[in-house]
Amino acid sequence: MMGDQSHAIRRIVVRVAVLWMIVLILGLPAISWSSKTPPGTFLGLKVFSTLMTAHSVIVVYAYLSWMKRLLVTPVVALAIHAVLWMWLRLP
Repeated sequence: MMGDQSHAIRRIVVRVAVLWMIVLILGLPAISWSSKTPPGTFLGLKVFSTLMTAHSVIVVYAYLSWMKRLLVTPVVALAIHAVLWMWLRLP
């Protein structure tokens, strides 16, 4: 029983780490590109808000995986849809 719980925890940690690596790989070029613009510009705020939203999605995914809820897939799908909608909606 304890081994199964340890394996589940390890699997969740690996998934969260992989998601964070994807966010960083996608986000770091955007940050370096937006750093050429003056700080506080709309583009910089857009990149920051997108990364913070991605972080929130990862935290929600980890929490729901930890709680072993069946809502993980719909919540993550809705969160990704919301991020893409916000990103495309901003000028």
